[in-house]
Amino acid sequence: MSKWLAPDPAEARVRGLSSAGGALRMDLEAARPQAQCPGCGGVSRRVHSWYWRRLADLPWAGRAMAVRLRTRRWFCDRGDCPRRIFAERFEETAGRGERRSRRQREALAWLGLGLGGEGAARAATRQGMRVSGDTILRLLRRLETPASDRIRRVGVDDWAWRRGQRYGTILVDLETHRPVDLLPTREAEEVATWLRSRPDIELISRDRAGAYAQAAALGAPQAVQVADRWHLIRNLRDALEAVVRGCRFPPENGSSPPETAARVDPARQPSSASRERRQERYRQMLELMAGGSSRRQAAARLGLDRRTVRRWLRAGAFPERARPRRASRLDPWLRQVESLMAESRGRGSHIYRALRRLGLRGSESNFRRWFAARFPHLRQPARAAEPAWHPPAPRRLAALLLGIALPNSPRELAWLDRACALLPRLGRCRELARQFRHLLQCRAAAEIDAWIESARHSPLHRFARSLITDLAAVRQAASSEFSQGPVEGAVHRLKLLKRQMYGRAKLDLLRVRVCRPA
Repeated sequence: MSKWLAPDPAEARVRGLSSAGGALRMDLEAARPQAQCPGCGGVSRRVHSWYWRRLADLPWAGRAMAVRLRTRRWFCDRGDCPRRIFAERFEETAGRGERRSRRQREALAWLGLGLGGEGAARAATRQGMRVSGDTILRLLRRLETPASDRIRRVGVDDWAWRRGQRYGTILVDLETHRPVDLLPTREAEEVATWLRSRPDIELISRDRAGAYAQAAALGAPQAVQVADRWHLIRNLRDALEAVVRGCRFPPENGSSPPETAARVDPARQPSSASRERRQERYRQMLELMAGGSSRRQAAARLGLDRRTVRRWLRAGAFPERARPRRASRLDPWLRQVESLMAESRGRGSHIYRALRRLGLRGSESNFRRWFAARFPHLRQPARAAEPAWHPPAPRRLAALLLGIALPNSPRELAWLDRACALLPRLGRCRELARQFRHLLQCRAAAEIDAWIESARHSPLHRFARSLITDLAAVRQAASSEFSQGPVEGAVHRLKLLKRQMYGRAKLDLLRVRVCRPA
C-alpha cells in the first residue's frame, strides 16, 4: 500500500490531495496501458468505461485517510471467454469489492488479535479508523490459522470452556512454545485422531490424566510419553496430605506420644454415680465408633448431642468435669476487708496483718489466693503473653515434609522435627518424599524403580502403585528436558483471552487468537 503514498507512475498518477472536515483525501488515477482478464488470462487494451473506487487507508498523523481511485472497465476480446467486460484489479492494494485497503485491514486484524472486538474498535477509532467491534471479529475470522511446520514434540493439556462442566484440549509445540491447535473436547478418540494426522511426532508431554495417556497410545504409538514433573510433585503432595490427616500430633510442649491418654488430677475427679454413668456412655461411644458408626449414629444410639460426641473424641480421654467452687472460710471476713481497702490502698499484706489483729487465722498464702479471686481488678498487670501458635495445616505440613516450603520460624521447625521423631511413619514419609523430589531434580531415572520398591512398603504405597501404572512416562519425566511449562503458559494466555471476550468466543475465534503468532 506504500504505492498509494508514492504511486508507481506506470500504475497510477496522483491527481490531488485535499483536506475536508479534519480528514485527508488522496485522488489517484489508474495509468496502466493494458489489463489482464481474470477469467481467461488474456490481455486487453480496450477501455470500456471509467468509475471511482473509494478505499479507507491507514491514518496519517492521527487524521483519517481516504483514497479515491479512478479506475477502468475493460473489454475482453477473446471469443471463448465468458466475460465480455471486466474491472481492473489491484490485488496488492485491496481485494475485490473491498472498501478498505489491504494494509488497513491487516492493521485492524492485528489490533483484534491483541484486544478483541470492542477493545480493538475503540483503539482504532481513537487512531482515526472508524470501525465496529463486529467488523473486527469478521476480519479475525477471515484470517487463516498458519499451517504449523513439522511438529516433533508436542505438549497436551485441557482447558475449561466452563469450569467443572465442559473442557477442551490445547496442543503446544514444545520446541517453539507456540500453540498449534485447539480441540473442542478432551475425549481420547478426538485427541488420538489429531495425533494420527501428524506422524512425525516423536515425544508427547502430558499430565497424569488417563485420557491423554490413552490418546497418545492410540494416536501416536511411536512417540515417547513424558509425565510432567510438576504434576508428579503435586500428586506426591496430595498423598502426603492424606497421610498427615490420618495422624494425631502431640502438643507443642510435652514428651508423651499422641496416643497417650491425658492425665487428670485425682483431686478434681467427682466420685459419684453420675460420673460412672458418663464413663459407661464414653466406653459405649468408643465401641460404636470402633465398629464403624458415624458420630451422628453414635449420638442417636446413646441419646447424646452430636457436639458432645465430637467433644469427647477430640479430648482423647474421658473428659472429667470440674468440681464446683465451694464456699471459703474467709468469706465472712469480706466486709472487714472492704472497709480496710481504702486504708491499705489495696495492698493484701496490710489487710492480712490488720485481720490477724482482729482474730483471723490461716496462712498469708491462702489469704492472698482468696483475695486475688475476690478482687481480680487489683491484680498487677501480667507480662504480655507469647502469641498463640498453632500447628501447621495439613496442606502446609505436606509441603514442609516435601521440602517445597520452608518453616516460618524456629518454633515451627522444632515442632516438625519432634513430630517426625514421635511418629516414625511421618519421618519415613518425609525421607521418601524428599528422595523422590531429588530424583526428579537430578534426572536420576535409573533410581526410580528402587524408590518405588521402597515406597510400596510405606504409608505412600498408593502413590507408588500409581507410578507403576505409568512407569515409562515417569522414567522419562526423570530424564527428559521437556515438561508442561510451555503448555501451562499457553493455558493461562487462553484464559486471559477468554475473559477478554467475556467467555463468549466460539472455537474458530479462539483458535485464531490463540494459535496465530503475535
